[in-house]
Amino acid sequence: MKLAEPEPLLLLTADGREFVLSLADDFEQEVAALRKSKKFQEFLEVRSKDKTQIPLEVIEKETRS
Repeated sequence: MKLAEPEPLLLLTADGREFVLSLADDFEQEVAALRKSKKFQEFLEVRSKDKTQIPLEVIEKETRS
């Protein structure tokens, strides 16, 4: 937790998933850090090109299972 006090901390899992850990009241700082993150910006670029759509009904059904 102390590592996340001065700035948001990017956590990477072995399978490539990414999480950000930051102080809850530092939302503006988190946004600024993510704007500066080349890796996060690349992630957003890839996501914006993905036109895959999943109907809400399908997602709701999967979460109930």
